[in-house]
Amino acid sequence: MLKQLSLLLLGCGLFVACQQAPTKTLEETSNSIFKVKTVLVDTRDAFSYTSFHIPGSVNLVSNDFLVLKNPATKRYIMDPNLTETIDRLARKGLAPDRRIILMSTTKNSGENKKWHWLLKNLGFEDIDMTSVDEFNSKNKNARYLDPERADVWILKLSPELQQEFILKKGSDCFVKYSDKVCGS
Repeated sequence: MLKQLSLLLLGCGLFVACQQAPTKTLEETSNSIFKVKTVLVDTRDAFSYTSFHIPGSVNLVSNDFLVLKNPATKRYIMDPNLTETIDRLARKGLAPDRRIILMSTTKNSGENKKWHWLLKNLGFEDIDMTSVDEFNSKNKNARYLDPERADVWILKLSPELQQEFILKKGSDCFVKYSDKVCGS
């Protein structure tokens, strides 16, 4: 009887000692840099993004927002339908009232600059650029929220200014990026 009681107490002791602490959910952890108002945008090509990306990031590649203007010369222009562009960005979680972190292989990559230019002109104000390595070194073991779809916003530019914006600057600042024309 004493032996059975000893085994029972030993078994209870092992059961209590082997229990794991409950898993903390994302809301309970303090090392999440992503809040509802922050979106990490990975501007690397789709292959690089698929091969390795930070969970919670979205992938934007400028070529996906271009239209073939002349098949003979393979000339591309920025998609003239800004309403569609805004809708596509909102589906990825981007909105002017959110903080945007652009991330690529290098901080000042052409893709980061293109997206910075476009988002600034679409009314975004809080935009940062970084590299994958810099981001990972600053945010080790951080956890990230998947961005929620944003509401579609309306541009404050008239349709005429929107077309001028696309036709005049889009080729130099979004199809290909020129520091001379677009700034740095």
